[in-house]
Amino acid sequence: TVYAKRDNILIMRTENGQLTYHRVSLNDPELFKSPYFYLQQNDVVYVEPNDIKIDNSKYNQFSAFKLSQLSTIVSLASVIASLVIALCVK
Repeated sequence: TVYAKRDNILIMRTENGQLTYHRVSLNDPELFKSPYFYLQQNDVVYVEPNDIKIDNSKYNQFSAFKLSQLSTIVSLASVIASLVIALCVK
């Protein structure tokens, strides 16, 4: 996805009972010649999230709920202040 680091992908493969690790870059044109270009059965592919995804993970539904509550309170205070000013001016 757009949230993935494409230049540091880890492929874990079991060959002859031995677990091997290999890093590939999707930006490298030599990837097509690599033996890791075609995935095999039981390969594990780990793709790290990029900085945007990491930053977005800091915000969850609770943060959005708190922001919604804060904006409601500010709006309510604004309406009350407007009413008080309108009543004092008469």
